[in-house]
Amino acid sequence: MVGSRSAAVPRGGEPARPDLPRRPPAAYDDEVAFWTAVTGWPALTGAYPEFRVLRGPGMPARVLLQRLGDERPASAHVDVACADPEAARVRHEAHGAKRVAGGPSWIVMRDPAGGLYCLTHRDPVTGSRPS
Repeated sequence: MVGSRSAAVPRGGEPARPDLPRRPPAAYDDEVAFWTAVTGWPALTGAYPEFRVLRGPGMPARVLLQRLGDERPASAHVDVACADPEAARVRHEAHGAKRVAGGPSWIVMRDPAGGLYCLTHRDPVTGSRPS
């Protein structure tokens, strides 16, 4: 992703993640169109109506866009499918990531450069949530 690095990718010597552009909630459709054009992946409706998901064929990682009601930095982030998110958290922390928050099927992580991403309980091959 532009402007952030994953815990699995070595840092390029930057001291911190650069500031992200701010966008009003009204620009959400433009953000979805941008990421769709950049990745070439279709924007699919997520588990909730405020989510759009971009996922390439055979990729365990996807880009998740969430429409929020307040002015804030662009919200696209990497969402990594994990059969066992807790085990993945331990591996990511061993590479410098930090747990930020979590829910019943996801863990929000912060990479060493400050970017946020999620470890989600989904099938890494299909990207589907377990039944």
